[in-house]
Amino acid sequence: MKRNVIFWIFGFIVLLIVFSACQSVYIRTARLAIRDENDPDKALKNLEMEIKVNPNSADAYLFMSQIYGEFKSDYANSYKYAKKAMEIDFNKSEEVNKIFKTCWSQSHNKGIKEFEDENYENALNSFKLANKISPDSIVTTKMLASVYSNLDSLEMAKKIYIEIANKLPDDIPSRSKLAEFYFNGNDFENAIKYYQELANIESENVNWIYNIAVCYSNMNEAETSLEYYKKAVEINPDDKNLLYKIADSEFNKRNYSQAIKFYRKIIEIDDTELDAIKFICYSLSNEKNYEDLIIYAKKWLVIESDNNDAQQFLNLGRQKIK
Repeated sequence: MKRNVIFWIFGFIVLLIVFSACQSVYIRTARLAIRDENDPDKALKNLEMEIKVNPNSADAYLFMSQIYGEFKSDYANSYKYAKKAMEIDFNKSEEVNKIFKTCWSQSHNKGIKEFEDENYENALNSFKLANKISPDSIVTTKMLASVYSNLDSLEMAKKIYIEIANKLPDDIPSRSKLAEFYFNGNDFENAIKYYQELANIESENVNWIYNIAVCYSNMNEAETSLEYYKKAVEINPDDKNLLYKIADSEFNKRNYSQAIKFYRKIIEIDDTELDAIKFICYSLSNEKNYEDLIIYAKKWLVIESDNNDAQQFLNLGRQKIK
């Protein structure tokens, strides 16, 4: 009985030795296929045989990962097999992390090239893989959002930009994109939210304040819109477009003295601004300021000598003064 037990134990040990030898043969053959024959396909076939014999061979998975990355530029499989190797043997983490970094870098750079060539579908696949490998990489996440934007997958792009904005409280591009998305979708309240955040980050950037004013104007909140136009002109007092916005708004509300104030600022910047001169004349006429009306009617006639309205304003002023 004891002899039988010893025999079976001995036999089992022999089988393990043979089994182990079989495994190493496949790996050795794979290495020789790479070193001596430069044949990655042959190496992969041997490694697949190794995995069939020993499904927990971390070395085989790691070697496969290296072959896919170095010889086939197949970073999806390279990442997959490296990850599998580390799941089996955590001691492989240092080697695996190096492979992860390479896979991320190559996938990201490939995505950039495809994006620049406007091959957006290919770029999307590359950035998706890079994002899978390194989900905390903001640079990849931003590129992923840009690709979705170019593919008109605006909801996906919006979702990613919101994630970025939540992670980075001072990130300008993500907030600018979100404000643009919401503005174009006529969701002015959310557009204002992000334009205001941008204004808080860049307090001297007049564009953010101007866009807030436009949003309120589109929401038919004229007073609030005017308030932001005035804030914008404080930052950029020589912006004729802003000055016109304010002057026209005051004119439409029949606040003629305020309208005149801002139209005059336009003329101080450019004394040939005919529209500003015209509306000053209309405003002065309503204010019954005939002395100044004569002055601005003459300015109008210098630019348009045969204009009937200008001549009538001049005649009105002279008549009232007499």
